[in-house]
Amino acid sequence: MNTLELTEKQAFKALSHFSISKIQSLIHDLIKAKLYHPPTVDELYKECSSVVKKHKLSLSVLEEAKQWVRSQKSF
Repeated sequence: MNTLELTEKQAFKALSHFSISKIQSLIHDLIKAKLYHPPTVDELYKECSSVVKKHKLSLSVLEEAKQWVRSQKSF
């Protein structure tokens, strides 16, 4: 298998040509091939916390984000 290296900007531009369902399918295939590990709930919560603090949002935004993360179905 050949490896293709892209910058984040190039990857974003390439992915922008795909439909959401195709991108979901690609991510699902990466997970199945064990090439991508989605972040844990704790990792997402920490990232949300830092964004809330950085942008001085209310804690209710953080709680809403936490509930949303937990409601998402995993692949």
